[in-house]
Amino acid sequence: MADCDILVVGGGPAGALTALLSARAGHDVILVKQRGAAAARPTEVMPPWCLHHLASHGLALPEGALACRGLLSAWEDETPHFHDYELLGGGAGAAFTPAQIEAQLHAQIARSPVRQSEGHVSWSDDGPTAVELQLGRLQTWNISARFVVWAAGRSSRTGGMSQRRHYDKLVALTFPFATKRPTDCLVVEATAEGWWYVPPASTSTAQLVFLSDADLLPAGGAARSCFFRRIFGESPLVNELAAEAPVFVESAGCDARFSASRPFTGMHRLSLGDAAVSLDPLSGSGLTNALAAAAELVSHLDSAAGLAPKAACAAMEAWYNALLERETAIRHQTYLRAAHRFPGARFWLRRVPR
Repeated sequence: MADCDILVVGGGPAGALTALLSARAGHDVILVKQRGAAAARPTEVMPPWCLHHLASHGLALPEGALACRGLLSAWEDETPHFHDYELLGGGAGAAFTPAQIEAQLHAQIARSPVRQSEGHVSWSDDGPTAVELQLGRLQTWNISARFVVWAAGRSSRTGGMSQRRHYDKLVALTFPFATKRPTDCLVVEATAEGWWYVPPASTSTAQLVFLSDADLLPAGGAARSCFFRRIFGESPLVNELAAEAPVFVESAGCDARFSASRPFTGMHRLSLGDAAVSLDPLSGSGLTNALAAAAELVSHLDSAAGLAPKAACAAMEAWYNALLERETAIRHQTYLRAAHRFPGARFWLRRVPR
């Protein structure tokens, strides 16, 4: 006999919203959060036309979220262009971290019937819908469910259910950045080796993020510092923001690869959120897609006869295939607009083959 109707592995936005909505639909849900700190990620900007997704799921704009007036970019050419969100009738966007949304969801889960646990999770040999949860050094819990949602992030293993394909080797390196004044827009600037990303900041201390393929970066130490100093010196837009030259010594890095685990579904189990498709940060739609995927899944889980895993898997396989096709096309077109500036540069040739 199953321990629950639905087992959700992963407590990020996609997993947490799935657990919450499933419990509200009357299902017996266990949510397992993977033990271990998640990699620190840069602040994300949600454009105004995506903010309604928060309200539709009962979420508020996080306390401390910063208004984002628009996008200032030196992308298609060296001349900065400003895309004004407010002028175009959409209002301001917002800058915050996914962790702030997770906190809201987990506060709601704490008041719901969802059962929660935490530990190291691996697939069990007991069947396709069973996992082994390592609670402590000598304590394990074999959990079986009628349906398993694997939402444990872009770096998690899906236990042979699917193969993960990485479309690039993108990493994001974040440095402290002293600016002349607080910034109220997202700043993006293309370079031959990658691109800069500076999210809004309420003080004169901001995040300076550089994104490039891991194998195009120097190994470390003095060579890497010289590499970043050179690129920064050749980037007039981010230079204009700087109160002083950044010190490129310590950086926080995270995986930013565009990747997908296919097939997205298996026998009574599926991948969700970043575990299914993880997007290039340039898309700006990672959090929106995670919340939308959770709501879409739960809408297909019920039938007149009760829980309907087979129908849900078929619907989500189609949903994720359409998402991947759409995001791949957007990614190609976005990089294509800047690639002409850097003929022969390996970073751009990989994204827009000649």
